[in-house]
Amino acid sequence: MVRLLLRFKDQHKEDELMHDILEKDAKEWTMVNAKNQFGNTPLHAAAMAGCAETVRVLLDADAVVDEVNNQLSTPLHHACYCTQDNTRVVDTLIQAKADVNAMDKNKATPLIVAAKKNQIGAIELLLKAGADPAAKDDSNRNAYASAKQRNNIKAAALLEGLAPQDNDDGVNV
Repeated sequence: MVRLLLRFKDQHKEDELMHDILEKDAKEWTMVNAKNQFGNTPLHAAAMAGCAETVRVLLDADAVVDEVNNQLSTPLHHACYCTQDNTRVVDTLIQAKADVNAMDKNKATPLIVAAKKNQIGAIELLLKAGADPAAKDDSNRNAYASAKQRNNIKAAALLEGLAPQDNDDGVNV
């Protein structure tokens, strides 16, 4: 069961079979927070795959919303990393009190990850939930600088002016 959950990669729809299994057995399932060799839990996998309903079921079964993997990424980081619109999953995790300012191994917050992936809906939700637009990763880039570096015009426009920017000398302007 855990292997099935952790290998789940369908990026286009909810996995109805998995959802049915979890809905019926999740409360009794003692391995809801089990980790694979990368430290990912079923919640990480469901968040990355964009399965909002599976995320909800896992959270209802007491999955740890801010569990970190080997890279210190939370399920919210994974949801923001997704290349598809993952707004429902991001919203579900935020409603479950996920830490919107959690930092991964590279000090990237979910907002920085969403900016890199041009996830406009996720950026809006994260900002509304109190994500810090001034937080910087280990490359000294905040969400705006990360979006700009990747030429994510919409994300950069949304984030522009929300945090002080450094000039070439590293001084805030």
